[in-house]
Amino acid sequence: MSHELFNAVAPHVVPLVIVFSRLTGLFILAPILGGSSIPARVKVLLAAALTLIVYPTIPLETLDLPATPDLASLAPLMASELLVGLSVGALASLPILAAQAGGHLISQQMALAIASVFDPATDTDGDLMGQALTFLLLAIFLAMGGLELMIGAVVRTFELVPLGAFAFGQAPLELFVALMGAAFEVAIRIAAPVVCVIFVETLATGMIMKTVPQLNILSFGFPLKILAGLGMLAGSIIYIDAAMDGFVDRSLAAIGSWVESLGEETSHAG
Repeated sequence: MSHELFNAVAPHVVPLVIVFSRLTGLFILAPILGGSSIPARVKVLLAAALTLIVYPTIPLETLDLPATPDLASLAPLMASELLVGLSVGALASLPILAAQAGGHLISQQMALAIASVFDPATDTDGDLMGQALTFLLLAIFLAMGGLELMIGAVVRTFELVPLGAFAFGQAPLELFVALMGAAFEVAIRIAAPVVCVIFVETLATGMIMKTVPQLNILSFGFPLKILAGLGMLAGSIIYIDAAMDGFVDRSLAAIGSWVESLGEETSHAG
């Protein structure tokens, strides 16, 4: 009985490992799934459960695996398959980088950068404004169905790219660089209102200091800077939300277009 069970399970071990490798990339870089707030054991269990769900839907005749797989031949395959999930997670995480960068610029101008905190969403140290904008971005990301789209995009790759057929050259490097530039643009758009009002406040404070030298600028300069920054941030939150919403939508659309392009490349190669 055990021998029959082994013969029935053995052909599926290697494909299961390859499927697991492709899905695991999501739990390394993707927003929410890749954060340190989720323990590593839970990530492994989630990836394994998702593997067991997806694997029965994959037609075995489309598998492009070595006839006699060993560790030397499986390692490159696992690395290339891992790159699929990593690519989707990296593209989806760019809006978070934009929110963090914009928040950091705001904190620098408001003299709040000294108060650094640990951000569990990205497993890095951040500032107060960066963390607040990151949480806002994550809420927008979830509301727009980003989590479902990421998982659906990776699952879609199983229909377009057979197991073992993904090449390192298919990674979306150009797309990632383009979106990285867009992320910096969005970060500046997020911080621009606060930076401008802080600039005006600094000029006004400097003129007051020159006019009344006896006045201690430190006694009211920093509180005024913080109040002006918070007031402008509250007044421009609608525009910040619109900028974040547009970039999240752009990133999710880029993920979908890249995944669909994999199918075209595979059909041309075939």
